Amino acid sequence: MSLRNVALLKIHFGQPNERIILANRAKSYLLEKSENIALYNIRLEAINSTLAKAYALSGKLDSSYFFLRISLQHSKINGNVNDYKDLKQLEAKLNYYTNNFSQSLDSLNKYTLISNEHEDNFYYIGEVHSKLGDKQKAVQQMLIRDSLLANMGYPLRDNVVETYQFLLDHALENKNETKSKEYFQRLVYYDSLLQATQAAVRKITLEDFDIPLEREEKASLFSALEQKSSNLQWLYAIAFVLLITSIGLYINQNNTKNRLKQVMAQTIELEAYPHVVSQEISKLQPSEELAEAIKEWEEDKGFLDPEVSLQALAKRFDTNTAYLSRNINLLKGQNFSSYLKDIRVTHAINYMKSH
Repeated sequence: MSLRNVALLKIHFGQPNERIILANRAKSYLLEKSENIALYNIRLEAINSTLAKAYALSGKLDSSYFFLRISLQHSKINGNVNDYKDLKQLEAKLNYYTNNFSQSLDSLNKYTLISNEHEDNFYYIGEVHSKLGDKQKAVQQMLIRDSLLANMGYPLRDNVVETYQFLLDHALENKNETKSKEYFQRLVYYDSLLQATQAAVRKITLEDFDIPLEREEKASLFSALEQKSSNLQWLYAIAFVLLITSIGLYINQNNTKNRLKQVMAQTIELEAYPHVVSQEISKLQPSEELAEAIKEWEEDKGFLDPEVSLQALAKRFDTNTAYLSRNINLLKGQNFSSYLKDIRVTHAINYMKSH
Protein backbone atom coordinates (compact mmCIF):
# COMPACT_ATOMS: atom_id res chain seq x y z
CA MET A 1 0.00 0.00 0.00
CA SER A 2 3.03 2.31 0.27
CA LEU A 3 3.20 2.47 -3.52
CA ARG A 4 -0.48 3.42 -3.64
CA ASN A 5 -0.09 6.09 -0.94
CA VAL A 6 2.83 7.74 -2.75
CA ALA A 7 0.82 7.55 -5.98
CA LEU A 8 -2.00 9.41 -4.20
CA LEU A 9 0.45 12.13 -3.15
CA LYS A 10 1.55 12.52 -6.74
CA ILE A 11 -2.07 12.53 -7.92
CA HIS A 12 -2.90 15.61 -5.84
CA PHE A 13 0.36 17.52 -6.32
CA GLY A 14 1.43 16.97 -9.92
CA GLN A 15 3.93 14.48 -11.42
CA PRO A 16 1.34 12.87 -13.76
CA ASN A 17 3.58 10.22 -15.32
CA GLU A 18 4.94 9.00 -11.98
CA ARG A 19 1.51 8.66 -10.37
CA ILE A 20 0.28 6.36 -13.15
CA ILE A 21 3.48 4.28 -13.11
CA LEU A 22 3.37 3.85 -9.33
CA ALA A 23 -0.33 2.97 -9.29
CA ASN A 24 0.19 0.32 -11.99
CA ARG A 25 3.24 -1.00 -10.14
CA ALA A 26 1.17 -1.29 -6.96
CA LYS A 27 -1.51 -3.24 -8.83
CA SER A 28 1.07 -5.58 -10.41
CA TYR A 29 2.56 -6.29 -6.99
CA LEU A 30 -0.91 -6.93 -5.52
CA LEU A 31 -1.85 -9.36 -8.30
CA GLU A 32 1.47 -11.18 -7.97
CA LYS A 33 1.12 -11.58 -4.18
CA SER A 34 -2.65 -12.07 -4.13
CA GLU A 35 -2.56 -15.28 -2.09
CA ASN A 36 -0.47 -13.72 0.69
CA ILE A 37 -2.20 -10.33 1.06
CA ALA A 38 -4.97 -9.80 3.60
CA LEU A 39 -8.15 -8.04 2.44
CA TYR A 40 -7.05 -8.60 -1.15
CA ASN A 41 -10.38 -7.63 -2.78
CA ILE A 42 -10.65 -4.39 -0.80
CA ARG A 43 -7.06 -3.42 -1.62
CA LEU A 44 -7.58 -4.24 -5.31
CA GLU A 45 -10.69 -2.04 -5.37
CA ALA A 46 -8.71 0.80 -3.75
CA ILE A 47 -5.90 0.56 -6.31
CA ASN A 48 -8.34 0.49 -9.24
CA SER A 49 -9.94 3.62 -7.78
CA THR A 50 -6.49 5.22 -7.52
CA LEU A 51 -5.81 4.38 -11.17
CA ALA A 52 -9.12 5.95 -12.17
CA LYS A 53 -8.17 9.18 -10.38
CA ALA A 54 -4.61 9.16 -11.75
CA TYR A 55 -5.76 8.79 -15.35
CA ALA A 56 -8.51 11.40 -14.86
CA LEU A 57 -6.08 14.05 -13.56
CA SER A 58 -3.70 13.21 -16.41
CA GLY A 59 -6.44 13.92 -18.95
CA LYS A 60 -6.67 10.26 -20.09
CA LEU A 61 -10.43 10.01 -19.65
CA ASP A 62 -11.00 6.75 -21.55
CA SER A 63 -8.54 4.91 -19.29
CA SER A 64 -10.09 6.59 -16.26
CA TYR A 65 -13.58 5.41 -17.25
CA PHE A 66 -12.21 1.88 -17.73
CA PHE A 67 -10.84 1.60 -14.20
CA LEU A 68 -13.83 3.47 -12.77
CA ARG A 69 -16.24 0.87 -14.15
CA ILE A 70 -14.10 -1.93 -12.66
CA SER A 71 -14.06 -0.15 -9.28
CA LEU A 72 -17.83 0.41 -9.32
CA GLN A 73 -18.38 -3.28 -10.03
CA HIS A 74 -16.04 -4.35 -7.21
CA SER A 75 -17.63 -1.95 -4.73
CA LYS A 76 -21.05 -3.42 -5.48
CA ILE A 77 -19.79 -6.98 -5.05
CA ASN A 78 -17.98 -6.12 -1.80
CA GLY A 79 -20.94 -4.08 -0.50
CA ASN A 80 -18.85 -0.92 0.09
CA VAL A 81 -21.61 1.71 0.05
CA ASN A 82 -19.35 4.65 0.92
CA ASP A 83 -16.77 3.71 -1.69
CA TYR A 84 -19.54 3.34 -4.25
CA LYS A 85 -20.79 6.86 -3.52
CA ASP A 86 -17.26 8.27 -3.82
CA LEU A 87 -16.81 6.53 -7.17
CA LYS A 88 -20.14 7.89 -8.44
CA GLN A 89 -18.92 11.38 -7.57
CA LEU A 90 -15.74 10.73 -9.57
CA GLU A 91 -17.91 9.52 -12.43
CA ALA A 92 -19.87 12.78 -12.25
CA LYS A 93 -16.64 14.77 -12.55
CA LEU A 94 -15.57 12.71 -15.56
CA ASN A 95 -18.96 13.41 -17.12
CA TYR A 96 -18.27 17.10 -16.60
CA TYR A 97 -14.96 16.89 -18.44
CA THR A 98 -16.62 15.02 -21.34
CA ASN A 99 -19.38 17.69 -21.53
CA ASN A 100 -22.13 15.36 -20.26
CA PHE A 101 -23.37 18.18 -18.06
CA SER A 102 -26.89 16.88 -17.32
CA GLN A 103 -25.62 13.48 -16.13
CA SER A 104 -22.87 15.15 -14.14
CA LEU A 105 -25.31 17.49 -12.38
CA ASP A 106 -27.79 14.69 -11.57
CA SER A 107 -25.10 12.54 -9.93
CA LEU A 108 -23.50 15.42 -8.04
CA ASN A 109 -26.85 16.58 -6.64
CA LYS A 110 -27.68 13.00 -5.63
CA TYR A 111 -24.44 12.21 -3.80
CA THR A 112 -23.41 15.63 -2.46
CA LEU A 113 -24.04 16.85 1.08
CA ILE A 114 -23.17 20.27 2.50
CA SER A 115 -20.16 19.00 4.41
CA ASN A 116 -16.40 19.40 4.46
CA GLU A 117 -16.04 15.97 2.90
CA HIS A 118 -17.89 17.03 -0.26
CA GLU A 119 -16.65 20.63 -0.57
CA ASP A 120 -14.94 19.99 -3.95
CA ASN A 121 -18.26 18.84 -5.45
CA PHE A 122 -19.68 22.35 -5.16
CA TYR A 123 -16.99 23.62 -7.53
CA TYR A 124 -18.13 21.12 -10.18
CA ILE A 125 -21.81 21.84 -9.56
CA GLY A 126 -21.07 25.55 -9.99
CA GLU A 127 -19.07 24.91 -13.17
CA VAL A 128 -21.89 22.80 -14.64
CA HIS A 129 -24.43 25.56 -13.93
CA SER A 130 -22.03 28.04 -15.52
CA LYS A 131 -21.71 25.87 -18.64
CA LEU A 132 -25.51 25.58 -18.78
CA GLY A 133 -25.83 29.38 -18.63
CA ASP A 134 -27.18 29.78 -15.09
CA LYS A 135 -24.60 32.19 -13.64
CA GLN A 136 -26.59 32.91 -10.47
CA LYS A 137 -26.69 29.24 -9.39
CA ALA A 138 -23.04 28.88 -10.32
CA VAL A 139 -22.10 31.72 -7.97
CA GLN A 140 -24.25 30.24 -5.17
CA GLN A 141 -22.41 26.92 -5.39
CA MET A 142 -18.99 28.59 -5.39
CA LEU A 143 -19.98 30.62 -2.32
CA ILE A 144 -21.04 27.41 -0.52
CA ARG A 145 -17.60 25.99 -1.22
CA ASP A 146 -15.98 29.20 0.02
CA SER A 147 -17.84 28.93 3.33
CA LEU A 148 -16.84 25.25 3.74
CA LEU A 149 -13.19 26.08 3.04
CA ALA A 150 -13.40 28.90 5.58
CA ASN A 151 -14.73 26.47 8.22
CA MET A 152 -11.70 24.25 7.61
CA GLY A 153 -9.22 27.13 7.80
CA TYR A 154 -8.65 27.34 4.03
CA PRO A 155 -6.72 24.09 3.45
CA LEU A 156 -5.21 23.15 0.09
CA ARG A 157 -7.78 21.28 -1.99
CA ASP A 158 -8.36 20.49 -5.65
CA ASN A 159 -9.61 23.40 -7.79
CA VAL A 160 -9.34 26.04 -5.04
CA VAL A 161 -7.48 28.41 -7.37
CA GLU A 162 -10.16 27.98 -10.03
CA THR A 163 -12.89 28.55 -7.41
CA TYR A 164 -11.50 31.88 -6.24
CA GLN A 165 -10.66 32.98 -9.77
CA PHE A 166 -14.35 32.45 -10.62
CA LEU A 167 -15.49 34.43 -7.56
CA LEU A 168 -12.94 37.17 -8.28
CA ASP A 169 -14.18 37.53 -11.86
CA HIS A 170 -17.76 37.71 -10.58
CA ALA A 171 -16.85 40.37 -8.00
CA LEU A 172 -15.04 42.42 -10.66
CA GLU A 173 -18.03 42.20 -12.98
CA ASN A 174 -20.26 43.52 -10.20
CA LYS A 175 -17.68 46.18 -9.20
CA ASN A 176 -17.59 44.84 -5.65
CA GLU A 177 -14.26 46.21 -4.50
CA THR A 178 -14.33 44.59 -1.04
CA LYS A 179 -14.97 41.10 -2.37
CA SER A 180 -12.50 41.61 -5.21
CA LYS A 181 -9.73 42.32 -2.70
CA GLU A 182 -10.78 39.37 -0.53
CA TYR A 183 -10.77 36.85 -3.39
CA PHE A 184 -7.54 38.22 -4.81
CA GLN A 185 -5.88 37.69 -1.41
CA ARG A 186 -7.19 34.11 -1.43
CA LEU A 187 -5.57 33.54 -4.83
CA VAL A 188 -2.23 34.89 -3.61
CA TYR A 189 -2.48 32.76 -0.45
CA TYR A 190 -3.21 29.53 -2.35
CA ASP A 191 -0.54 30.26 -4.93
CA SER A 192 2.08 30.45 -2.17
CA LEU A 193 0.66 27.43 -0.35
CA LEU A 194 0.64 25.35 -3.53
CA GLN A 195 4.27 26.17 -4.31
CA ALA A 196 5.40 25.28 -0.77
CA THR A 197 3.41 22.04 -0.75
CA GLN A 198 4.66 20.95 -4.16
CA ALA A 199 8.25 21.53 -3.04
CA ALA A 200 7.68 19.41 0.08
CA VAL A 201 6.00 16.63 -1.91
CA ARG A 202 8.84 16.61 -4.44
CA LYS A 203 11.33 16.18 -1.59
CA ILE A 204 9.35 13.36 0.01
CA THR A 205 8.66 11.45 -3.20
CA LEU A 206 12.06 11.98 -4.78
CA GLU A 207 14.60 11.86 -1.93
CA ASP A 208 12.73 9.59 0.47
CA PHE A 209 11.02 7.26 -1.99
CA ASP A 210 11.96 7.40 -5.69
CA ILE A 211 15.76 7.39 -5.28
CA PRO A 212 15.87 4.58 -2.65
CA LEU A 213 13.39 2.55 -4.72
CA GLU A 214 15.51 3.00 -7.84
CA ARG A 215 18.65 1.97 -5.96
CA GLU A 216 16.90 -1.10 -4.59
CA GLU A 217 15.71 -2.12 -8.05
CA LYS A 218 19.21 -1.65 -9.51
CA ALA A 219 20.78 -3.68 -6.71
CA SER A 220 18.28 -6.48 -7.29
CA LEU A 221 18.99 -6.44 -11.02
CA PHE A 222 22.77 -6.57 -10.56
CA SER A 223 22.42 -9.42 -8.10
CA ALA A 224 20.37 -11.42 -10.59
CA LEU A 225 22.91 -10.78 -13.34
CA GLU A 226 25.81 -11.90 -11.13
CA GLN A 227 24.05 -15.15 -10.28
CA LYS A 228 23.57 -15.96 -13.94
CA SER A 229 27.00 -14.78 -15.10
CA SER A 230 28.40 -18.32 -14.97
CA ASN A 231 25.70 -19.71 -17.22
CA LEU A 232 27.02 -20.03 -20.78
CA GLN A 233 23.55 -20.07 -22.29
CA TRP A 234 22.81 -16.76 -20.64
CA LEU A 235 25.91 -15.26 -22.26
CA TYR A 236 24.83 -16.59 -25.63
CA ALA A 237 21.41 -15.03 -25.12
CA ILE A 238 22.98 -11.66 -24.25
CA ALA A 239 25.23 -11.85 -27.33
CA PHE A 240 22.22 -12.62 -29.51
CA VAL A 241 20.22 -9.73 -28.06
CA LEU A 242 23.15 -7.37 -28.52
CA LEU A 243 23.50 -8.46 -32.13
CA ILE A 244 19.81 -7.87 -32.84
CA THR A 245 19.93 -4.56 -30.99
CA SER A 246 22.99 -3.43 -32.96
CA ILE A 247 21.26 -4.25 -36.23
CA GLY A 248 18.17 -2.38 -35.08
CA LEU A 249 20.24 0.62 -33.98
CA TYR A 250 22.07 0.66 -37.31
CA ILE A 251 18.79 0.64 -39.25
CA ASN A 252 17.30 3.25 -36.93
CA GLN A 253 20.41 5.45 -37.28
CA ASN A 254 20.13 5.42 -41.06
CA ASN A 255 16.43 6.26 -40.87
CA THR A 256 17.18 9.07 -38.43
CA LYS A 257 19.84 10.51 -40.74
CA ASN A 258 17.39 10.54 -43.63
CA ARG A 259 14.71 12.25 -41.55
CA LEU A 260 17.27 14.74 -40.23
CA LYS A 261 18.30 15.65 -43.77
CA GLN A 262 14.67 16.41 -44.58
CA VAL A 263 14.31 18.55 -41.45
CA MET A 264 17.56 20.39 -42.15
CA ALA A 265 16.23 21.45 -45.52
CA GLN A 266 13.22 23.18 -43.93
CA THR A 267 12.84 26.41 -41.99
CA ILE A 268 11.26 25.76 -38.60
CA GLU A 269 9.06 28.43 -37.04
CA LEU A 270 7.06 28.41 -33.82
CA GLU A 271 3.64 27.18 -34.89
CA ALA A 272 0.79 29.64 -34.55
CA TYR A 273 -2.34 28.35 -32.89
CA PRO A 274 -5.90 29.71 -33.28
CA HIS A 275 -7.09 31.44 -30.13
CA VAL A 276 -9.40 28.85 -28.55
CA VAL A 277 -10.44 30.50 -25.29
CA SER A 278 -13.63 30.72 -23.27
CA GLN A 279 -16.36 33.20 -24.20
CA GLU A 280 -15.66 35.36 -21.11
CA ILE A 281 -11.88 35.50 -21.69
CA SER A 282 -12.33 36.18 -25.43
CA LYS A 283 -13.89 39.55 -24.58
CA LEU A 284 -10.67 40.65 -22.87
CA GLN A 285 -7.54 42.14 -24.38
CA PRO A 286 -4.04 40.94 -23.43
CA SER A 287 -1.88 43.22 -21.37
CA GLU A 288 0.54 45.16 -23.60
CA GLU A 289 3.02 45.32 -20.74
CA LEU A 290 2.94 41.56 -20.21
CA ALA A 291 3.12 40.94 -23.98
CA GLU A 292 6.32 43.01 -24.15
CA ALA A 293 7.76 41.23 -21.08
CA ILE A 294 7.03 37.80 -22.60
CA LYS A 295 8.63 38.89 -25.90
CA GLU A 296 11.81 40.00 -24.08
CA TRP A 297 11.80 36.74 -22.09
CA GLU A 298 11.64 34.76 -25.36
CA GLU A 299 14.48 36.84 -26.89
CA ASP A 300 16.59 36.17 -23.76
CA LYS A 301 15.80 32.44 -24.17
CA GLY A 302 14.37 32.27 -20.67
CA PHE A 303 12.48 29.14 -21.74
CA LEU A 304 15.77 27.18 -21.63
CA ASP A 305 15.84 27.42 -17.83
CA PRO A 306 15.00 23.86 -16.64
CA GLU A 307 13.41 25.28 -13.47
CA VAL A 308 11.03 27.62 -15.29
CA SER A 309 7.38 27.30 -14.27
CA LEU A 310 4.21 29.38 -14.42
CA GLN A 311 4.75 30.35 -10.77
CA ALA A 312 8.38 31.40 -11.34
CA LEU A 313 7.48 33.40 -14.44
CA ALA A 314 4.62 35.15 -12.63
CA LYS A 315 7.03 36.13 -9.86
CA ARG A 316 9.52 37.47 -12.42
CA PHE A 317 6.82 39.59 -14.10
CA ASP A 318 5.49 40.74 -10.68
CA THR A 319 2.01 39.30 -11.23
CA ASN A 320 -0.02 36.24 -10.22
CA THR A 321 -0.28 32.91 -12.00
CA ALA A 322 -3.97 33.23 -12.88
CA TYR A 323 -3.46 36.62 -14.61
CA LEU A 324 -0.32 35.43 -16.43
CA SER A 325 -2.02 32.20 -17.56
CA ARG A 326 -4.96 34.18 -18.95
CA ASN A 327 -2.65 36.49 -20.92
CA ILE A 328 -0.65 33.57 -22.36
CA ASN A 329 -3.91 32.04 -23.54
CA LEU A 330 -4.86 35.33 -25.21
CA LEU A 331 -1.40 35.93 -26.75
CA LYS A 332 -0.46 32.39 -27.76
CA GLY A 333 -3.77 30.61 -28.16
CA GLN A 334 -2.71 27.76 -25.85
CA ASN A 335 -1.97 27.08 -22.21
CA PHE A 336 1.44 27.73 -20.61
CA SER A 337 2.53 24.08 -20.63
CA SER A 338 1.87 23.63 -24.37
CA TYR A 339 3.44 27.00 -25.21
CA LEU A 340 6.61 26.17 -23.24
CA LYS A 341 6.91 22.76 -24.88
CA ASP A 342 6.48 24.15 -28.41
CA ILE A 343 8.97 27.00 -28.08
CA ARG A 344 11.59 24.64 -26.60
CA VAL A 345 11.14 22.06 -29.39
CA THR A 346 11.33 24.77 -32.06
CA HIS A 347 14.51 26.21 -30.52
CA ALA A 348 16.10 22.75 -30.24
CA ILE A 349 15.49 21.94 -33.91
CA ASN A 350 16.86 25.26 -35.10
CA TYR A 351 19.88 24.97 -32.78
CA MET A 352 20.74 21.56 -34.23
CA LYS A 353 20.43 22.95 -37.74
CA SER A 354 22.82 25.81 -36.94
CA HIS A 355 25.39 23.58 -35.18
